[in-house]
Amino acid sequence: MTGLAAPPGIIERMLAPGADAALRDLLQAWLATGPRARTVLDVGAGARSRVAATRPRVVALDMSPTLVARGARTGVPGVAASATALPFADASFDATASLGLLHHLADADARATVSEMVRVTRPRGPIALFDSVLPEPAWRRPLAWAIRRADRGRFVRRADAVRALLPDPARWRTTRITYAHTGLEGLWCIRA
Repeated sequence: MTGLAAPPGIIERMLAPGADAALRDLLQAWLATGPRARTVLDVGAGARSRVAATRPRVVALDMSPTLVARGARTGVPGVAASATALPFADASFDATASLGLLHHLADADARATVSEMVRVTRPRGPIALFDSVLPEPAWRRPLAWAIRRADRGRFVRRADAVRALLPDPARWRTTRITYAHTGLEGLWCIRA
């Protein structure tokens, strides 16, 4: 059907009720700990940066100029570019985050994205990644499993496969969480 599109976020709110609050709480806790981050890059922000809702000086990056423009109308400056080749100098940001991007990227692009996030973040600056993972075991969360199988991200991974994308694994803390009332699970990864 052409011409019929749900408003931004409505499908997500229907399939992942409670996710906004859960992710906001994770972000606030992350940004409240450690050194004060004055500038934060949100990689793969889409039309609305969740990071910008918790922190004032955020730059949203998405490869879609349309989504970047939509986000800019809410007052969040944005850049349209690929996450695999971030158009910023080394150590440009105090902190970097990405929420829900990696399951849209093949392994090589996901690894490149995480490496680029590390590159543009100041040395020892905090980095947070959150991405959806397949429920394990699937039979315990059949609704979550069905939602993940229908996800438009073609690369929803198991938690261990997401961990394998992280460079220098000893520097990352990972926590598997249930973040929506439908039982959806994700992996919260923090580089200290």
